[in-house]
Parts: sequence; structure tokens; C-alpha cells
Amino acid sequence: MKRLNNLYYSKRIKELLAELQTAGTTLVVAPMGYGKTLAVQYFLQEQERCGKKVLRQSIYGAGAEAFWQGVCHSWQNTELGAALLQQEPVYWFIDDLHLLESSEVIDFLFALSKAGFADLHLLLVSRGQIFDGNRLLELGRKVFCLDKHDLALQRDELAEYSSRCGLQLT
Repeated sequence: MKRLNNLYYSKRIKELLAELQTAGTTLVVAPMGYGKTLAVQYFLQEQERCGKKVLRQSIYGAGAEAFWQGVCHSWQNTELGAALLQQEPVYWFIDDLHLLESSEVIDFLFALSKAGFADLHLLLVSRGQIFDGNRLLELGRKVFCLDKHDLALQRDELAEYSSRCGLQLT
């Protein structure tokens, strides 16, 4: 029986996702269809199983005002400040940043990234570039980047996935 909707994360991709635990800010940038959101969700589910706090915010094209309202709601209602003061790791996942055309939001996220709060992990997902090259250089080791080349299955991974789905590669 063919199981075409199976999720598959190779050992290599799992190892890359494990790096998200050590990075203050992670940028995941790839075109549609590379599994950006699913990969980050997979990682976050593992973190939640370990008792870590996770905040999720999706940009549904509602604009900067909706983003800021979401920030206020997330930070107030999840006691983010209290968690950080108690030195508990908090993962803040912001999905679909490409839908938000606001330099102020990007400036805010860059400032948070640059500040390097020890227990705040920003996971920023977009189809397009989030920070320009100068900002990436300025952040240095504070930022971990994943792109389409990291998320794409390699030949051996594709063979393993197709086998799990009950398909044979020709």
C-alpha cells in the first residue's frame, strides 16, 4: 500500500534541526514546498515534549498592526517575561514573514536577535530573505540559517523516503 502523506526527516535534517536549540535566532528561508513550516513544527513538538515553552505566531497577510497585536498578546498571555526571568528556554516561532512588508518589524526582530537573550530562541520562517547581508554579518554566530539546499532531500534520502512510501525509484 502506498503511503504518500508520510512525513520523513532524514538523520541529516534531524541533526540540522537539533542546531535550533543552540541558536539565538534561526532563519529558515526557502520557496514554497520545501517543508519549512513542517520541519520547524516537528522540532517544536519535540521541545514541547521536553517541557519547553513555545510561542507560535503566523502572519496571515493581515499587516504590521496585526503582527504587533499578536506580539502583545503572545508576550502577555504566555508570561514570556516570567519564563525568561526564570531562565527557561522559550521558542518563538514566527511563520510566513514574507507576507509582512514592514521594515519596523524586521528592525525589531533584528534588535532582538542582536540582543542575544540567552533563553529566547527566535525561529523566523519566510519564502524570501529576512535580514540583509550586512545584518547577517553583524549577527555572526548568533544566527543559524537553513535554506532550500538544507531542506531538500539528497539522493539517498529520497530513496529512503520513497521506499517508506511503498514506491520504487526507477
